[in-house]
Amino acid sequence: MEIRVKKDSILVEGYVNAVARDSKKIHAATGDFIEQVLPRVWSRALRKADDVKLLFNHEEEKELGSIKKGNLELYEDAIGLRVKCRIYDKEVIKEARLNNIKGWSFGFFAKKDKWENLKNGLKRRYLVDIDLTEVSILTVEPAYSGCLAEIRGNNKSEIRYIFDSELEELMSFSEQITYILDLKE
Repeated sequence: MEIRVKKDSILVEGYVNAVARDSKKIHAATGDFIEQVLPRVWSRALRKADDVKLLFNHEEEKELGSIKKGNLELYEDAIGLRVKCRIYDKEVIKEARLNNIKGWSFGFFAKKDKWENLKNGLKRRYLVDIDLTEVSILTVEPAYSGCLAEIRGNNKSEIRYIFDSELEELMSFSEQITYILDLKE
């Protein structure tokens, strides 16, 4: 994810999700699991969506824009769900200047999924078909991590690498905030 900090806005480009890549461990009432979004799921979801909102930390009251409002572009390419957006919210600009933006997440309703039992006792969920409702820029660690976040502004550049590691297993439940709207069919 690259963030360009301007005087009155930030421009964010990158990936909300890379397809066919495991999430971090997700904690749920039914048990822990990891998740993958299959290729072409994003393209189908975007074709079906009337609109997709851009939120801050999944907070409905912190809507930063949407596809319909014209400041959010989403499309699937060979890597995953690509995003480009311009944000004018003062709080989000401040968080970007403080290098507190950690990544992306997404809110959805699962329409079709498949489950696999793994040798380590975990289950893997494959998202086959979803209804995408929102994407969120986060100040907490996302369930799906990218390889890097780059903040640019004022002739400075800072690169912060985000790695999947065994240390993530030690993170508390509150640090692994995951937003999944899942309807049981």
